[in-house]
Amino acid sequence: MRKKGVALIVVLVLVVLLSALILAVVLSATMAIRKAHYYTDKTIALEIAKSGIQDCFYWMNYRGYENSYGYPCSKWNGVTWDYDSSYKYFRGSDYTGVDVWTIGPPSLSNPYYQPVKGLTKPNFCKLEFEDRSGTDMDEIISTGYYNGKKATIRVRIRGCNGNGNSLHNNGGRYLRDGHWDGVNYKGGVATWGVAEGFNKHIVYAHLVQTASTSTVEGNIAYYDSASTFPTSGDKWTKTKLPYDITDNDMVRVDSSVFIPSDPPVVPTSATYTDTHVYSYPFEVDPDNGGPAPSATVIGPDLFEFTSGDTITVPVEIQGDARFTGNMGIENYVKVTGGGATIRDNVKVTSFVNCDGSISIDGNTHITGSVSSTCLKGNGISILSASVMMETGILHSTGNITINVNNTNEFCGIFYSEGGTIDLRNCKIGTSLAPSNVVSTATTSSVQMRGVTLYGTVYSQGSIWLRNSDNTVIAGPSGIALCLDKISGSSSILVSNTSDDVIKGLIISRGGGSSVLLYNVDFVGTIISDGQVNLGHNTSTSTFRFDTQRFKTEPIIYNNCKGGRRVFLPVPGSWKIEW
Repeated sequence: MRKKGVALIVVLVLVVLLSALILAVVLSATMAIRKAHYYTDKTIALEIAKSGIQDCFYWMNYRGYENSYGYPCSKWNGVTWDYDSSYKYFRGSDYTGVDVWTIGPPSLSNPYYQPVKGLTKPNFCKLEFEDRSGTDMDEIISTGYYNGKKATIRVRIRGCNGNGNSLHNNGGRYLRDGHWDGVNYKGGVATWGVAEGFNKHIVYAHLVQTASTSTVEGNIAYYDSASTFPTSGDKWTKTKLPYDITDNDMVRVDSSVFIPSDPPVVPTSATYTDTHVYSYPFEVDPDNGGPAPSATVIGPDLFEFTSGDTITVPVEIQGDARFTGNMGIENYVKVTGGGATIRDNVKVTSFVNCDGSISIDGNTHITGSVSSTCLKGNGISILSASVMMETGILHSTGNITINVNNTNEFCGIFYSEGGTIDLRNCKIGTSLAPSNVVSTATTSSVQMRGVTLYGTVYSQGSIWLRNSDNTVIAGPSGIALCLDKISGSSSILVSNTSDDVIKGLIISRGGGSSVLLYNVDFVGTIISDGQVNLGHNTSTSTFRFDTQRFKTEPIIYNNCKGGRRVFLPVPGSWKIEW
């Protein structure tokens, strides 16, 4: 109290100290807030740049394919490809939701590209491409802008460079590989990207021709730039393969089916011979009362086995054979120099081998297995709708002919190595017992009219689905029709003007092979190293991928090589320029 004025000094000092402290706090908080806003804006710009990368890959992989948009950076002038800087910058999906390319590089003074708060377009992403030769070298540069701040991300594109990628040429511009030398564009063409995994492809072919009236739901891979495609619809995509289909991509006919070897030579003690000494009819008993049945010779070199006769030992018949009535063939029968007629209530469970033709009629019952029951001849015909074929093989060195409205499906293998397989108005195979129709005759064909087949048609000649409705549904192999031309003239697989239904793989290869499909409802995949016509001429056809079977049995599609080319980032190539 003796020192007046000290309190005022103390108060003033405290005020100064507190003011300095408050100022420091205010300045620190202000700097922190500014820094927070700065890094917030930079972070948002970085996220915008990330979104630009994702938007760009989405556009290249999906949006561009679906709408046939082209890529930037080059333009065809009628003679060469020129660098086109006016199509260098990709604006991406902005607030309008529309993908477009900017005309010229963006200006940083333009508020559209340098947004500020309060504008209706608060952010923007600029995308540029740098094209370089070599694998995994092409680069996307994405710069995000937000509130005056920017951040850049660089990432390289996976894949090597390809030639002739006409898909990327739609619209006249596409991403090229090379460099700009200041005067001209130098370099190769088109970044290929990498092959996508199996992606619901409906067609793999060298050349594709598509009728405008056809509906395609699935992806198309092709090789020849002369290919044509559906004019409308959004359920299909296409890609140009950088290679042809090879042997490893195909299934061969000669490895598709088991054919048993001929049994050993028949003992001479069971040989039926006409001496031409006796008047007809007379009986021949080759083993004098043994296990081989007696045969009635009813004409010159014509032997008949009838009711009560059961062949339980190997026999040889020199001439023509007739098996009729309630009798059975339970062991090997060799018919030398003639053919055989099998009719009425004959039951066949063994191997019948004829030099001539075989006709099967009446209530004949063919049963057993494909390793034991085989009817082999130079031409085989089924003449009756009541024939029952539960399993076994019809093996012909000539034609196989069936023209019956059978009640019971014929199940087994129908194999010709030298003639036409002509199937009409019949049912072959079931979902539980699928059957194969096989022709190795390179100059002949498999003809089908009004046939329902559960199984596979293999042919080294041609396959014709003629002018009656046919249905082919693939068995466990997944293959419905396989055309495997190994020599000779061009091969062809044709469905004519009938309304055919095909479910499964169609495989065609060799000799300039062609697949021509008219009014067809097809579910599956087509693989061909030749030409494929989807909806040949002006027919109305529908082609769909077999989604259900792919889910349950994906191994069926192991031979479907190739795929749509996709663009992916190179792992470890991401660079951030803060």
